[in-house]
Amino acid sequence: MSFGTGAEGSAGHCVKPSGFFNWSVAPAQSRRTAQPAPAARPRPPRRSWETQRGLMGNTMRTGCPTPSQKLARNPHLSPEALHTRPGRVGNPIAWLVWHAARQMDVQLAELTGGATVWESQDWGSRLGVDRGPDDFGLGDSPQAVSQLRVSSAQALRDHLATCTEALVDHIATLSPKDLDEIVDESWEPPVSRGVRLVSIVDDAAAHLGQAAYARGLVEDWSVGV
Repeated sequence: MSFGTGAEGSAGHCVKPSGFFNWSVAPAQSRRTAQPAPAARPRPPRRSWETQRGLMGNTMRTGCPTPSQKLARNPHLSPEALHTRPGRVGNPIAWLVWHAARQMDVQLAELTGGATVWESQDWGSRLGVDRGPDDFGLGDSPQAVSQLRVSSAQALRDHLATCTEALVDHIATLSPKDLDEIVDESWEPPVSRGVRLVSIVDDAAAHLGQAAYARGLVEDWSVGV
């Protein structure tokens, strides 16, 4: 979906309302003397990397329930709702959640040099999705998106949780120096490990948010407050 910007208004000269800018200005000698700006508040001490890392892990695992977490944990999501394409053109919930988890899995394997959980835990069979270990849906055609079907909402949730846990476990092993390591020189500027991790989390959050929004379009559901 795309959202256009609002109209800017009619072109041409701006007509001032009568008297709107007809303010009287006091003579210079009667104006107030400028008061000094209040002293800036001291910044709170910066959290250590260990503290930040712990907060990140706790939030990704069990933090405040976000729309995506509520969506993924809800076992009552019907197969119809999982695979319906909003407006017949939008990506369905099943594809969005699968893609969010798989891009975490594939990119993490590239960072660590290890196997994907898709391979090591046989998630293809468990989800009923016949895709290779390096396939996370990038560049899928509309037909390929429609053809992806998962065995259940619970299995989809478990797969997402497994990929999230693997990412959090990797982050827990890193030092500030590790974050500065260059992991991809095909970009300009080259990409560091820290930047790649931010990109992975950002991509997952964006697609899970889309999945939560899509659910409101295909069935009577809302995140609530």
